[in-house]
Amino acid sequence: MPFFRDLNIDMFTKYHPYIVNAGKTLNWVPSDTEELYHENLKKQRNLLEKYNWISTEVHYKFNSEGFRGEEFSIGGAMFLGCSYTFGIGLPKEHTFPHLVSSELSLPCVNLGLPASSADTAFRLACVWIDSLQPKLVVYLSPFKSRFELLIHDYRSNEVESRFITTMDQLLNFNNDPTWLKTEQNMLVNAEKNKLAIEKLCDDRNIQFVHEDVDSLITEDLARDLLHPGIESHNKFSQKLLKNLV
Repeated sequence: MPFFRDLNIDMFTKYHPYIVNAGKTLNWVPSDTEELYHENLKKQRNLLEKYNWISTEVHYKFNSEGFRGEEFSIGGAMFLGCSYTFGIGLPKEHTFPHLVSSELSLPCVNLGLPASSADTAFRLACVWIDSLQPKLVVYLSPFKSRFELLIHDYRSNEVESRFITTMDQLLNFNNDPTWLKTEQNMLVNAEKNKLAIEKLCDDRNIQFVHEDVDSLITEDLARDLLHPGIESHNKFSQKLLKNLV
């Protein structure tokens, strides 16, 4: 986006924590960790069996930009959001971005990042929409209590990203979570980011679809037993496809 290029901070705006996984295929990521899986085997094996996670493997393949999936293609379907969009605890082929893209015969561009915020989604949209020229942008907005702080140490070229949640607020503001005391702060932040992403799409004649994270209803569970499962993603993909008709 020209605004970011003028500030000469391309690296800064493209940064995200999962870039360290670029080009890798992993079997576990937070919160779908091997340690949690073995703990659940002891304490909640019945749920792992119920949702068929005893023998089903999950692989997380990251492209050269550190996002889940194949190398990016121009003219695809772009998905923005948090771990629900990323597909924590699910094989890629069962995530709603993959299901929707396959049904539309479009390349899937999954920009979902676990634990991220509406600010992150807007920042990534600014970076990638012009580069990839998607035909469709689907934004599943993250939980409203999150916002993003990008931290740059001027003494180095390193960039860090902190995804601020309720617990972080309690720690960072001396037990006085000023920002979170007023719910309207969260609502305004979520709305302005949604409108900003929508404006980016409207200016480029790109179809835009927005859903709140609560609209992906948890009807079953992913391998971590914390996130929506295969059937949940399947039903949500059908809902999205109906909205695209």
